[in-house]
Amino acid sequence: MRFAVLIAVSAGLLAGGPAMRVARDAAKAARSGDFLNAYFLYSEALRLDPANTQLRRDRAAALQKVQSRVAGAVNASPVPSQPPSKPEWAAVTGSITPAELQEAQTAEPPPELAFAPLEKSFELSGNAKDIWESVGKTFGIEIFFDPDYQPPPPVRLYTPEANGPVTFRILEEISNSFVAPVSSRRAMVVRDLPQKRIALQPVAVRLIPIPERIAIQEAQEMASLVQQSLEVRRLTVDPMKRLILVRDAVMKVHAATQLLSDLSQPRAQVHLEAQLLSVRKSSSLTFGFQWQSLFPVYYLGDWLNNVVSVPNTARLILLGGGQSLLGVGITSIAAVAQATESDAVAMLQTDLVAADGTPATLTLGDRYPIVTSLFVGAPEGVVAPPTINFEDLGFTLKFTPQVHGPDEVSIEFEVESKALGEFTANGVPAIQNRKFQSKVRLRTDEAAIVSGLFGSQRFRTTEAIPFLSRLPLLGKLFQRRVSSTQDNEILLVLRPRVKVAPPSERPVRGVWLGTETRLRTIY
Repeated sequence: MRFAVLIAVSAGLLAGGPAMRVARDAAKAARSGDFLNAYFLYSEALRLDPANTQLRRDRAAALQKVQSRVAGAVNASPVPSQPPSKPEWAAVTGSITPAELQEAQTAEPPPELAFAPLEKSFELSGNAKDIWESVGKTFGIEIFFDPDYQPPPPVRLYTPEANGPVTFRILEEISNSFVAPVSSRRAMVVRDLPQKRIALQPVAVRLIPIPERIAIQEAQEMASLVQQSLEVRRLTVDPMKRLILVRDAVMKVHAATQLLSDLSQPRAQVHLEAQLLSVRKSSSLTFGFQWQSLFPVYYLGDWLNNVVSVPNTARLILLGGGQSLLGVGITSIAAVAQATESDAVAMLQTDLVAADGTPATLTLGDRYPIVTSLFVGAPEGVVAPPTINFEDLGFTLKFTPQVHGPDEVSIEFEVESKALGEFTANGVPAIQNRKFQSKVRLRTDEAAIVSGLFGSQRFRTTEAIPFLSRLPLLGKLFQRRVSSTQDNEILLVLRPRVKVAPPSERPVRGVWLGTETRLRTIY
């Protein structure tokens, strides 16, 4: 009798041993917070021990935890850390809570099935469960079913030689089921129903940093586009942390990450080679007679004991006599004929790099201080400093590129030249400003020559002896004329090169999500 009891107890332990081991793994997963994996393990334990009511209650509790988490993720509303710039960004602009940060940093990636590396053709028909088990065994995957799984009517599987993922997807379609991986070698097959997908489809969470080259407004636009395209349950842009949080089914998180990566690629860049050529020409002509303008007068008499002091080199004309003798100093007369001409060429070459649609500016010159206001009549001991405004003098080039392709670009440029003019009555100088704006479209290494910044000055000066210079015919002998000409011209040569191709020229990666109601499973 005692021997019979021992045999019965040993048989019970052997029967419940595998189920208890799986149940212990499920309880461990539940304690760590992985309730979805706990549900899968409890379902496997129930398959091994269908009469265990405790396992059924534990599985129901794990499913309830999964459903509550999914409902919380769907209904969670982000709390904006700052008002969004546009109303359409309100759905994606918010703040990431510390709990979400911890979850994203500690969450493990969903399990992926390790299929046997082979390709095999199938021609099977009959019960869907038997076909699933046979296909799974072929590719080294242990298949078990959700306890609520109701097999469809008999199906027929016919495939040419294909690998494990392709065969599993075909079998999912014909059996109206989906696969939930539990580990690398185990998977649970679940009937494809909306409530089952919401409750049992693996959920992933991912943090995506916003690159420094992308402004927050651009990140909000990209996130809003992805949110509307994929209908992601939780997609939040945190402007303060410069992070994007994505939480949804694994396939949607994968697709959202890829779309954000493609949209955040660097914009096209243009390298502009600018050559500045400044040409200055000046000429002057001087002709006529150089007369003296000062005539020293010396008293040569001895009235009042005058002492005569005349330089030894002086040439005098005597006027009068006796006590009224005067001497007028004169010098020689010079005939002047002089012509000068000069040319000056200054060349400056610089390289500028700007992103597509972003202006770049080059300034050459000085900052000149100009007093704009003074305080006059300050009390003794009070110092009132003047108000000074610094004006940029010199040459300024501003260009904005627009890339049309890998070898064609439009350049909208603005050239400005500032210099000091004449001083006004209160001592504040006027600013001479010359400005030129235009737009050109060039291919790579084509050059555009910009001219038109031209200035010309003409001066004429006449020096003459009054009255004598107005005499007919002889008046030319008492004049000296000076005429000068000064011409300034600036030539600008622009040569663009597309340094980084626009995103439209880069290869586009496709994302297969599945249908609206049946997302593709990632194995």
